[in-house]
Amino acid sequence: MRDADPRIVLGLHRSRHERRLLTGALDLGVTSIDTSSNYLGFRSHEVLARTAGDLLPKFRLPTKVGYFAGPGGAEHTLAPGRLYEAVEKAVRGLGREPDVVFSPVQAAFRTAYDLPKVGTVAVGTDPLPI
Repeated sequence: MRDADPRIVLGLHRSRHERRLLTGALDLGVTSIDTSSNYLGFRSHEVLARTAGDLLPKFRLPTKVGYFAGPGGAEHTLAPGRLYEAVEKAVRGLGREPDVVFSPVQAAFRTAYDLPKVGTVAVGTDPLPI
């Protein structure tokens, strides 16, 4: 196995989520997987957990939420309740918490606060102290 390079991520957008891809990635030092709730016909998290099994803890696992199965395809929403449910579903599907959850909320923050174009905007989810 090569040394891990955190700048390289195995993207699963158009993949069949095969175990040999995951073992090959690890052999090459890739220790981060990019997935999303809507990949693989909205089954990515469940299929990844089943396929990866014991390999999954070896990966850093960012995912994305915000697109949902709807009549005629995918629908997009930033409704907080839907996003919250999507994250809970991701945790159940993956069998673990993702390391990072991205959502279209980032684009909304850029627009709402007139933020400059940057590579990443993180949205904290820790509750405020009372």
